[in-house]
Amino acid sequence: MLTRSKSMSDTKISITKEELDEAIQKALKVVDDLYKMKLAMMQQRLHQQGETTSQLKEEVNRLEQYSRRSHLRIRGLKLEHGQNCKEAEDLTSTNIKLLKALKACSKVDSAWSWNGKIFAKLTDSYLQQTNNPVFDFVPITPTEIDIIVDNIKPKHSTGYDDISTTLIKHLKFELRTPLTLIVN
Repeated sequence: MLTRSKSMSDTKISITKEELDEAIQKALKVVDDLYKMKLAMMQQRLHQQGETTSQLKEEVNRLEQYSRRSHLRIRGLKLEHGQNCKEAEDLTSTNIKLLKALKACSKVDSAWSWNGKIFAKLTDSYLQQTNNPVFDFVPITPTEIDIIVDNIKPKHSTGYDDISTTLIKHLKFELRTPLTLIVN
């Protein structure tokens, strides 16, 4: 029961305990409903993002595998400038033309193709022995390996082994002995 009494400057409101409890319960229900609604919206958004994330993961995996395959394909096919060899069919016809030209050449004893590669054996008369001196290579020292590693430019990208120049420079002292053995 709500009772009001008004005097000149004072307004007094009397609320019973039951009315106060009821008002608090209504306010709590409104706040609870609001939080439940926001929580449901957040769960729905999270579910949508989870689906999107899983779709993106599948797409990224597919593209990564495709890029690996195409990267290998691109790296595996080296073209000479001006050869206009772009497709596998062009490569096959180019190989056939090369094979026919090699077989017709008087300097070639025999020519054949194996695994997509062209091989040719030159005639004995074409190969001549020269009197050029035999090269005598001087063994390389670990100090020379250090100088070579120090002169590597850091801007160069990694090679086929994906080892960065920064890593090579950082591990110079550990690598110089094995590199010396490999080079010599």
